[in-house]
This record gives sequence, structure tokens and C-alpha cells, in this order.
Amino acid sequence: MRLPAGVSIDKSSWGGALQVGVDIPLTKNLVLNFDVKKVYIQTDVFGAGAKLGTFKIDPVLAGIGLGWRF
Repeated sequence: MRLPAGVSIDKSSWGGALQVGVDIPLTKNLVLNFDVKKVYIQTDVFGAGAKLGTFKIDPVLAGIGLGWRF
């Protein structure tokens, strides 16, 4: 990400996530998986060494996959 001159972000941050999903059996060992995640991320924004504010991004992610159970 390119930021204007003199502006920086705290590149070390962490946040929470919520997830819900389901496994649908297709055969004895094969499952189809659906899931949705809501992720909460924020980081501080600095300009000339002073905190300007907070940048928040809270995406919703959806996934689909195949799983094999042993």
C-alpha cells in the first residue's frame, strides 16, 4: 500500500474473528464445507510522528471447500 509522504501505519496489530460453518457429508470420507468469517482489524495512522487516527477494516469472508476425513 502506498501512503502519502510523511504518513505511516502501525504494521503490527491484531484483531478478533468470528466464524460459522457447516460440513455436509458427500460420502463416508468426503465432506463439502461452507463457512463465513467476520474479521475485525484496526491499526493506528501516524503523520509526522503524531497519531492522526485509526484505520479500520472489517471484512466478511466466505469460503467453500472439500475435506477428506481419515
